[in-house]
Amino acid sequence: MKPVLVSIALAGILTTCGASSADVDALVKSGLAAQRAGDYNAAAVAFEEVLKHEPNNIYALYNLGVIEQTQGREDLAEGYYREAADADPTFAPAMYNLAILRTAAGGTQEAIALYRKVIEVAPDNAAAHLNLGLLLQQAGKRGDATEQLNLAVTLDPSLANRIAQPPVLPTASPSPAA
Repeated sequence: MKPVLVSIALAGILTTCGASSADVDALVKSGLAAQRAGDYNAAAVAFEEVLKHEPNNIYALYNLGVIEQTQGREDLAEGYYREAADADPTFAPAMYNLAILRTAAGGTQEAIALYRKVIEVAPDNAAAHLNLGLLLQQAGKRGDATEQLNLAVTLDPSLANRIAQPPVLPTASPSPAA
């Protein structure tokens, strides 16, 4: 119950007197706390209030996407993720989640492009390399797929068990004969 009261109280304050950056930050934190507590309604109220003051706030847009996706409303989630990615083309979490949704919807080529963008801005994102590799494998692009799957396993060896046919890992060159 507390997150609801805090979010509603902050929303009322921001609406009546205008919002400073600190107020918006406090509201984002309140929304995140409500979201972590599983109070998605309170979180959504907080994030929507943030958007009234900062329409391109990537954290509010992204988290509204997460809430919608959690609630099974993929179309709405996709819209929020697209808005967040448009507001900041380097915001990898929104592009990553959008790629997941596009994959599920059969938008393989768009998902591949999105994973490539994620990797461009976050090259150490092992999960993005893995998902890209799996999509490339399905598309018959074995060389590119193997490269991405190798990178994923190199970055996070625990991902090896998620690959149906493990990639061929590079081996050390034999020592030259003396």
